[in-house]
Amino acid sequence: MSNDIKICIDLIDDELLSGWFINNKFPENDQLSLYIDDEYKAVTLANLEREDVKEEHGQLHCGFSFEIEQFLGFRCLKLKSADKTVIFTHTNKAENIDPPLDLTMAYSQQRHQQLQRMKIDLSKPINGSNWYDIEPTGRWGGPELESEIIIPALVAGNYELKLKIDNHFCDLATMKVFLNNDCINFSNTEFLAPVILQAKVAVTKEFPCWKLRFKYSKFCSPDDNMAEQRKLAIFLETVTFNKITTLN
Repeated sequence: MSNDIKICIDLIDDELLSGWFINNKFPENDQLSLYIDDEYKAVTLANLEREDVKEEHGQLHCGFSFEIEQFLGFRCLKLKSADKTVIFTHTNKAENIDPPLDLTMAYSQQRHQQLQRMKIDLSKPINGSNWYDIEPTGRWGGPELESEIIIPALVAGNYELKLKIDNHFCDLATMKVFLNNDCINFSNTEFLAPVILQAKVAVTKEFPCWKLRFKYSKFCSPDDNMAEQRKLAIFLETVTFNKITTLN
């Protein structure tokens, strides 16, 4: 790669690819194209403000971000500059690639258990109890002290669980979450909203469905909104399960 090109990837996971990109020779060419398994998928401009990069490399507008959640299961990801030069390549580990689904098979539990990943979007209808009506990005738990989501069962195994919580009035430090009656221990303990709580869980038995329960120690209505009389616990946006090979 030319010394005129600088690129740094800050984050790459199941949902996001982000970092910064500098083209010293042609600073006006800040375009980046995303290729998944050698197929063009998206384009963006590296023009987000990055004060940290400006201090080190003298360029403020150089940050970029791609949402890659929809491409889960890819084998190779590439970023190309405006002149089609490959400037970044990322190859998925074999264990992270979903096996191909038989798309001719009608929906069934057998087909569902082929999935390695499941995402529940609470801005859409769910099967559960003690949740307020759908809002644009999710919904509030309440008015009782226990909420439940019933989930189609995946195959038994080890999973990474992520809860995307935008806001709360229930004290997350004392909230208890259970998966199929097993209490979940979250790895991150800084409970400042918005937050994505993360935990590794083991499902050792086959279940007809999975049940995710939230037990709140308290709830309340926001003090700064007199019109809001609902008893609110957590505002949950998404629940995500990713199959992993080990709990270590």
